[in-house]
Order: sequence, then structure tokens, then C-alpha cells
Amino acid sequence: EEAGKYTFTFRVASTDGGGAFNILVDNARKGAFRNTLKTGDWQAWGESPNKVTVNLPKGTHQLKFEFTGGGFNINTFTIEAAD
Repeated sequence: EEAGKYTFTFRVASTDGGGAFNILVDNARKGAFRNTLKTGDWQAWGESPNKVTVNLPKGTHQLKFEFTGGGFNINTFTIEAAD
């Protein structure tokens, strides 16, 4: 509802720390995520230390993930107002 900076955090699983994607807001690239977390199993979940902060204008927007590298599973993602 409010314009500002928002931080995306991701809960992922990866045997070797692989995986990457771009974050698109209204079809414009606003950030990129590259996973470095090695959880050791495809279902062993952990919060990635890599976070992405995106500036969002006020209003409703279309959010897309454009995957550029495999090797991980995403369990959840969270969007919170940045400090």
C-alpha cells in the first residue's frame, strides 16, 4: 500500500548452493537473487543469507521471478518493509 524499500527473503533447499533468479516488478528487473546456501538435501530448508531490497512505488504491481540458474528449491519467500 505504501511506496518504499522492501526486502525479499527466501527459504531454500540446495545440495550445492546453486540457483539464481531475477525479480521483475511490472516487467522491469528490480533485483537479482543468487543462492549460496548449501543445505545438503533437497528438502532440508534454510533461510538464505542473501536478501534482495527493491524500491516499490505505491499501488498494485505484478511480481515475477525469472529463473536464470537451477539447482535449488524455494519453499517460501517473505516481503517486508526495509528499515
